[in-house]
Amino acid sequence: MFNNKKEGVSEATRQTVQKAIDEFNYNPNAIAKSMVTKKTSTIALIVPDICNSFFAELARGVENYCRDNGFCLLLANTNGITQSELDCVESLKDRMVDGMIFTTQNTTEYSPVFREFTAKDYPFVTVERYIDTDEARLQIRVDNRTGIEMAVNHLLDCGHTKIAFLTGPLTTTNAIQRYQGYEDALIKLGIRLDYGLVREGEYKYHAGYELTTDLLNKKKGCFTALAASNDLMAVGAMNAVREFGLSIPEDISITGFDNASISSYTYPKLTTVDISTYEMGMNAAELLINVIENHDNKPKLIESKPKLIKRGSVKLI
Repeated sequence: MFNNKKEGVSEATRQTVQKAIDEFNYNPNAIAKSMVTKKTSTIALIVPDICNSFFAELARGVENYCRDNGFCLLLANTNGITQSELDCVESLKDRMVDGMIFTTQNTTEYSPVFREFTAKDYPFVTVERYIDTDEARLQIRVDNRTGIEMAVNHLLDCGHTKIAFLTGPLTTTNAIQRYQGYEDALIKLGIRLDYGLVREGEYKYHAGYELTTDLLNKKKGCFTALAASNDLMAVGAMNAVREFGLSIPEDISITGFDNASISSYTYPKLTTVDISTYEMGMNAAELLINVIENHDNKPKLIESKPKLIKRGSVKLI
């Protein structure tokens, strides 16, 4: 009766029970219900760094879609540690979540969990995690290469030809793609690549600060602009530039990537590339819940298209 099954229940009994339900404002116990339906109406999102505004915005999109569609969200933070991700998966399996969303770890991309889940038809979606489509049927990606090329082209259009670049960890595909976008923009205009102007590090504020400090110690005067692989790195770079007594954009122009909320609070406001992070979260949740409810597990790939956001951190020279 509580599960709205008609078999073996007379209409008189049904009405009597329904009257009691209404009178006492009864709500079924979610755990007891899940034991019958084998579903918890709960999904999980696993991220490497919830302090990174990209993952916070992604989580907001996932959570809002879940709320609007009768699902709850569990959030797990791995601190970018591969073993922590595996531990999170085991813990979430014990909690009987109906599906999981995996984002980039920013260190390693593959996990044996993907093969296990695919073999068992367990629902999962990857976001910016570049692995074999046979093991990850539902994917959300960004056109990283084009996005960085847009940012560097903007600097070139403004007269900058000596452009430094802060890349993310080149153990991951999205960092490689962004670095390729930087190369593409310069090569297409016949500008010689100066590898001494490239620095590699984590997608974090402290990396942007430290890498730019190193650039300014060794290459000050050799570049008029800097393109960072994400906004956190760009903000770190901005502070390093100021500590050297230089101004933005008068002395050095800077661009970011992500269009994180912090990019509109810097001074000057940061020119960056928008990748619709919130919508990526919404799309990931929609794909996952569709599989859970409709068993639609056909391969799907949604690619987020970048858009250049021009603000005050770039100067025309």
